[in-house]
Amino acid sequence: MKELLDPYLPDINAPFDQLLEGMLAFISDQRKCLESLILNPDVGGFECCRFNTRTWDGVIQKIYEIARHRIQAEPDIAIYAVGSYGRLELCYYSDVDMVYTSSVDLEAVYDEKTLELIRLFYDFIDGFSDAIRGLKCSFFYRPFVDIDRWNYRDITALIDMRFLAGDDCLTTTLKNTVRSRRYDISIVLDLLKAKEEGIQESDDTIYLNQP
Repeated sequence: MKELLDPYLPDINAPFDQLLEGMLAFISDQRKCLESLILNPDVGGFECCRFNTRTWDGVIQKIYEIARHRIQAEPDIAIYAVGSYGRLELCYYSDVDMVYTSSVDLEAVYDEKTLELIRLFYDFIDGFSDAIRGLKCSFFYRPFVDIDRWNYRDITALIDMRFLAGDDCLTTTLKNTVRSRRYDISIVLDLLKAKEEGIQESDDTIYLNQP
């Protein structure tokens, strides 16, 4: 899918504003196609979700390609889709949620090349959120060297994790680290407690809580 972006980005060395404009034009055209699919009675909902997922996969992978070209290095980073995006269930108004990790704590070990790549990602994501009505993108840092301080939400988010770009070797290391640190029932108890608290806090709502 990211190859479809090439006509929109004829020069990846162009200034950021031009690259963002090209990305937004591509996303706009893809969303128009998605709208047509949604209105087509012969196209199923999951097919629409997969189309939207592939669109954003192409966008994220293209941003990574541009950023890597700019820094002229292989950064110590891996980027993952999570939530509905990770499950290939990205609806028209779904949030585009991503996490990224590295083999070292980037807040403790200064790596200018990797940080430059990350800053460019945030610039693009902010530009998308500002320009596309109703769109919310998130891009969170989760260093697995801090696994002991992860909460249950961080850990269970890995269930839907899907690799997008970067160093795929980090995926195996990340999963093995999680398995070696949190393997008991405590995480289930944490989730049940959070659900109970959520229901208690919204007991007067007119909406039905998920079980």
